[in-house]
This record gives sequence, C-alpha cells and structure tokens, in this order.
Amino acid sequence: MTKISYLLLIITLVSCSYTKREDLSSPVAANIEFDPEKKTSLPKLKKQVPSTGIGPIPNNEFIGKKSIKKRSAVVGLYLAPALFRSLSYLPLLNSLKQQEIKINIIASHGFPTLIASLYSQNLNSDLIEWEMHKLLSPISDRPLSERWNEKIKQWAMKEFDNKRIESGKITLLVPIQNEFETRGLITSSITSMSEHRDGQISINGLEKMKSLGADIIICFDAVGKNENLAQTCDIYIDSNSKNFKIDDVSILSDILAQGSKDSYEHALKIKKYIKQWNK
Repeated sequence: MTKISYLLLIITLVSCSYTKREDLSSPVAANIEFDPEKKTSLPKLKKQVPSTGIGPIPNNEFIGKKSIKKRSAVVGLYLAPALFRSLSYLPLLNSLKQQEIKINIIASHGFPTLIASLYSQNLNSDLIEWEMHKLLSPISDRPLSERWNEKIKQWAMKEFDNKRIESGKITLLVPIQNEFETRGLITSSITSMSEHRDGQISINGLEKMKSLGADIIICFDAVGKNENLAQTCDIYIDSNSKNFKIDDVSILSDILAQGSKDSYEHALKIKKYIKQWNK
C-alpha cells in the first residue's frame, strides 16, 4: 500500500510540472514577431590567413583608402651677378608670375641682390623696375666705384631700413661676407655686395638652396654661358643681354626690352619642367 501511495504522488507531481511549463520556442509564448523574409545578410569575409593571429583580414572593399597626394616641387631661383644687365631678369620674373609659377626660394649675389631682396618682400617686377630707375638714374658715378657703392648703400638703408632677410614672403638667400645666409639684416648683405663672378660663390649658393629643400633650381644669367651654373642648375636661362655693356646705365630700357623678347618662351619651358616633376 505504501509503494502505491508513493507512485501516485510522483505521477501527480510530474503531471503538474508539464502543465505549468511554457513553450519558449513558440513565437506566441515569447511574444516576438518573426518574419524570416526580413532577415539581413552580413558581408562575408574572404578566407584569408590571419597575419596577426587575431582573425581574418577584412576585405578591401569595406575599408576606406585615403589617397596620398604627391607634394608640389619646391622651386629655387638663382639670379647670377650681371650688374645692370641683371635688369633683364625683371621681364622673366613677370612671365613667371603670369604663368602662375611659384618661386619658394630666391638667391643672388652682386647687384641682383637688390632685385632678389625686393622680390622677396612681395614687390612685383613693375615696382622693382621703378625702384631701379629711381636708384640708378640720379647716379652719375662710375659703377662699382667707392662713391657709387656708398650711394647704393644709402639707398638700401632707406629702402630696407631694419628689415630682415627672413621677413620676406618667400625665402631669401643672400651672402653676408661671401657666406649665404637666410637670417640677418638685408642691408648687411647689400653693404658687403660684390659683383665678382666667382664660380664657387654661385655654387655655394646653389648648394645652400638645395639644403633648404629646393627640388628644382632655375638659374638666370645675363652675362653669358656659365658652365658651372649650366651643369648645376636644373634649368639654365641665358637672357641674351651679352651684347649690352654691363655698366652702361643709359641703356636700361634696351636691356629690359631684350629681356622681354624670350621671357614668355622661357616661362613656358620652366612651367613644363615643373609640371613633369609634379606628376
């Protein structure tokens, strides 16, 4: 009788547990609406060998790639000493501007140091030409004489006052006591100005320009073919002014006119070279 009672009790308990159990797999019992047609598929990863041991490498189509643009060339311009013939550089400077050729570094020694210094202060070629006329027209002394040098220095002190080499819109590189500098007073360079066409001075200037990061160096020369410059510069431009006297102030207009003749073609040549570099 006792065994029968235990058996009945067990049957009764099992029966109660089944009646209270909820079918959680049923959508109604879980209170969830499920539509198999609305399933969203995730992008599949290609089978690849993990390179780091932390999982497969994501596919490239899911990764945004930022393109790296090549920087533009740093362009340096060197104005070779040529006394008054160096005024033929002004039309070339104007043509560079018209072709939107940006000069990053300008260097010179001798008389064109005046042109380079004014150019670095953001003066355009027309204003520089006017300044040169104002400077040279009243001077009747023999060029490079002591009196002539003194008048040039007086003009420089008035024009540049305490302006510094590093204060320009573009990098100016000029010699102070034959050492090319990017810092110091502009007048310090002009007061120590020499028209001596020592090839090594020019080469030192070009090497310093390269050390400042110049990728392309353009050389303007108004005296004649200079093999050292031609071999060292990327682009060598002879302004074809060698038929004019280097120290005759009365023919400045003729020198400017001669410089204008080929300046457009020279600028196009320079622009094409820079464009090739930038590709």
